[in-house]
Amino acid sequence: MEQMENAVQNENCIIDLSADCMSVEMSYQPGGRSLTGADVEQMLENINVIFGIDQNAIEEGLCSQEDVTIQIAKGQEPKPGKNGSLTFFVDYTAGLIPPKIDWSGAADYREIQVIPEIKEGTLIARKNSPLPGIEGRTVTGKAIAVAPVKEAVVQCGTGVYEKGNQYFASFSGRLSVEKRGHQYVLDVSKRFIHPGNVDLSSGNVRFQGDIEVQGSVENTMRVEAAGDIDVLGQLTGAIIIAGRSASVGQNVFSSTISSGKVVESTKALTDNLSGCLPSIIEFSQKLDSLLSELKNRGQAVDEYAAAQTLMEKTCPELPAAIKRFAYETSKTGQSVRKEWSDLANKLYRLFIMKSSFGMQKELLKEAVDQAALLHSFYQAEEEDGDLFVSIPYAVNSQIVSNKHIYITGQGIFNSTIKAGGHVEVSGCVKGGSVQAKTMIKVKEAGSESGVKTTFCIDEEGRVEFLKVYPEVTVQFGQKQYTFFREEGPVCLFVNENGSIQKEAGLST
Repeated sequence: MEQMENAVQNENCIIDLSADCMSVEMSYQPGGRSLTGADVEQMLENINVIFGIDQNAIEEGLCSQEDVTIQIAKGQEPKPGKNGSLTFFVDYTAGLIPPKIDWSGAADYREIQVIPEIKEGTLIARKNSPLPGIEGRTVTGKAIAVAPVKEAVVQCGTGVYEKGNQYFASFSGRLSVEKRGHQYVLDVSKRFIHPGNVDLSSGNVRFQGDIEVQGSVENTMRVEAAGDIDVLGQLTGAIIIAGRSASVGQNVFSSTISSGKVVESTKALTDNLSGCLPSIIEFSQKLDSLLSELKNRGQAVDEYAAAQTLMEKTCPELPAAIKRFAYETSKTGQSVRKEWSDLANKLYRLFIMKSSFGMQKELLKEAVDQAALLHSFYQAEEEDGDLFVSIPYAVNSQIVSNKHIYITGQGIFNSTIKAGGHVEVSGCVKGGSVQAKTMIKVKEAGSESGVKTTFCIDEEGRVEFLKVYPEVTVQFGQKQYTFFREEGPVCLFVNENGSIQKEAGLST
């Protein structure tokens, strides 16, 4: 009997162990010396196979009248566990729901729905414990570790409190949930309702939750919210900045709308915090060690002086980094969670303001813990959401959305449209430009008079027109295609050869 590192054989049987030690195959040729199950087991023992042996498969192979290769041992794959999670008892979909557009124009459904508020005392969610995984085992008996599971990490924001691993609303409002992996942030926010128009008499409107404007927003006025903004009237020379989604019921003239600002702002702040958090943690640890050492020596401890000396020696760049972080946070206005401004204020007080009360160790520890928690949460991948802008009509305007844009009415004229997801237009696009990442769908692109209109999309994206006129250009990255005659319906995409391909018809 010949033995190799991962195999053993005699004149009519080969036992082969896979490289990952998760499987053993027996190749058997009947007609030579007859083998028994005990012979095969001895061959398995010679290559250290002790787990997952299938006696029935061995007997089946040995009884075969023809050449056969059969699996006679199999390892056990590790079974992953489940991280802790929340079971929700209320709908936590973002407040505004995107419109359903039959963009070909046959039947539009343009109503923007709003999730109803939850009442004070409502049970929002229950925390579920993690379920550990089950380790695997190779056929040689070696354990295969399973990834550890994590507890659900829940931050109770405004209007939410915990009691016995259950979470309740402390006042009536709209629930919003931000989820990243096993981490959750729960908020119940009030919906600020502004009656009438936003104009010089009312001043600009800013709110940490959602805003509903029951009139129009007039020239030079600004509406800014950390949540959704719903304007029932029109915009004229206005600026709308929504942390999440934005909807305008009537026409948009010479205005700017930005949706999903919370995503952009928190990413910028997270990147900024990444630059100074290691130094903050290092400084906190060194300060603890220094103060303990001074105390053990029996020396009088001036915490403020010790902190200043330590900072100058070990972290001289930290104050400047804190100033930058505080400045960037102040620029976000109402578009990010309040925890960011709270953190910036604490860090500024600790590292920038001169205080006769010393470094305030407890405040420093609180700031370090809060910074680490925020950083950990926003470094994790965010689950996809349906952030969007929805308007019926726009002229000479700029519309930007971190995710999607829906034009539900007549269309857009000489405007700039920019979406991080897809753009759908149930009317026309004449002049200006439209930029998206995944999909652009337009009923009518350009005009009979040949006004220049540009559509830009990532190379993996797709563009569809029900009708398109001359002087419409479609760009896929550096590649572009220009129409010189009226066509449609037509779709464009980059094929496997890297060229722009045009096909008649539309996707279903």
